Amino acid sequence: MTEPVRLLEDIQFGESPRWRGDRLWFSDILDGKVYTVGMDGNRVLVADFGDSRPSGIGFLPDGDALVVDMGMPGIVRLSANGTRRVHAELGDVTIALLNDMVVDAWGNAYVGSTGRNYFTGETEARPANIILVRPDGSYSVVAESVDTPNGPVITSDGATYVVAESHLNRLLAFEILPDATLGARRVWAELGEVMPDGIAIDREDGIWVASQSTKECVRVVEGGEVTDRVSFEHTIIACALGGPDGHTLFVFGVTGPSAGPVRSSVLDTVRVEIPAKPATQ
Repeated sequence: MTEPVRLLEDIQFGESPRWRGDRLWFSDILDGKVYTVGMDGNRVLVADFGDSRPSGIGFLPDGDALVVDMGMPGIVRLSANGTRRVHAELGDVTIALLNDMVVDAWGNAYVGSTGRNYFTGETEARPANIILVRPDGSYSVVAESVDTPNGPVITSDGATYVVAESHLNRLLAFEILPDATLGARRVWAELGEVMPDGIAIDREDGIWVASQSTKECVRVVEGGEVTDRVSFEHTIIACALGGPDGHTLFVFGVTGPSAGPVRSSVLDTVRVEIPAKPATQ
């Protein structure tokens, strides 16, 4: 494992990274834009959401991108030819704000509500939920009473959905049932002082956790054992695995205020031993 290397600066609030093809996709939530960036640091604008706020990103089997629109609230579908259309409007099932999302190999999207609206200064978190959005845009709530769900991943066998419960400092797992709904839940890992935000899963189902509280990324296996740590001098908010060989950990952090017009978000890379799990969507 190597020391962090700066790949990109001049971001307002980078979030929801996803490696796809030969580039990293990400949302600049506070700037209202979705970008891609290559390993050379070349950034390309994909979509401008204007006054709205893009968040979670995933991909359908045909290659179209799905992006959470926090302002709608719902999911937008971006086609390769540049067209954009509403995939699902989710206002009737959103608790406070839509946030992170993961999309499985069949195009089922799992998106969480935060349970509190950070942009209005809401401090008390309501019990949040997980929403399943099927490839045709139909949707249903598949889990309730989840605390601030962040950064979901799906295990290599497609059988388990894992999500960070940020303010409970733990990772929560759900069985994925044959109809794509979520079944029994269990605590996947208690994280102690680590406050999980974004997470990323590798080929051996180890999970990298971006820890706001300790300014580090830690790799955790089921049960809570920490196998690797990467420390930073600034607050860490999201991570993803990818790169040409899958051995690059991309880490978003904030070097200054986390709200407002200050462009204080940065993207670093770290070389890790165990690569990303085989690509699905």
